[in-house]
Amino acid sequence: MVNMEWAIDFAGLWKRTPVKTKLLLLPEPQIDVARDKAAQISIELGATHLLFLDSDVHPPKDAIAKLMAHKLPIVSALYARRQNPSWNQMLRRSGDGFRFTPIEEGTYEPGSLVECDAVGFGCVLIETHVFKTMERPWFRWSEYYAIGGISEDFNFCMKAKQSGFKIIVDTSIVCKHSGLIKWLPSKEKTLFEYSKVSGIIDV
Repeated sequence: MVNMEWAIDFAGLWKRTPVKTKLLLLPEPQIDVARDKAAQISIELGATHLLFLDSDVHPPKDAIAKLMAHKLPIVSALYARRQNPSWNQMLRRSGDGFRFTPIEEGTYEPGSLVECDAVGFGCVLIETHVFKTMERPWFRWSEYYAIGGISEDFNFCMKAKQSGFKIIVDTSIVCKHSGLIKWLPSKEKTLFEYSKVSGIIDV
């Protein structure tokens, strides 16, 4: 189930999608299995791109057009994790293990393309040929299940980089990440806004 504010934001995004774009909903409780199935289905449909959009991430209306315009194998919008303390879901690997460090504001040019080692998959566009190059499973969730385990999105990013692909973030596409409040990418840990929907909405 999604909240009303996300539904409104999605309607504005969907209104601006390219012709022949298809919407895929998968009732799969395991996130790594769901993402793996989505990738396989996109290949079977002959799709050129697959956009992963989480139901708690609010992208701007032109996010898809801007991501596609880059013509990059893997490119993500910028957003922050929704827990406190909040930090950017744009990270660099620390050492040889599964530890990652956020790339904070002030260390990159705002609005630029930034190469990193891992991103959250809240709003990321992937060209389907990437999946054809890599072995399945493309996604595997091991966080909390094993020492040094990681989430399925970071797991994919590590495999993609091993296959020679770069992970790029367009920092001009800033998304909000919602819970009871919507966290915004910022070096300030208190930057957020409360959800608010009222009146007539134009999407």
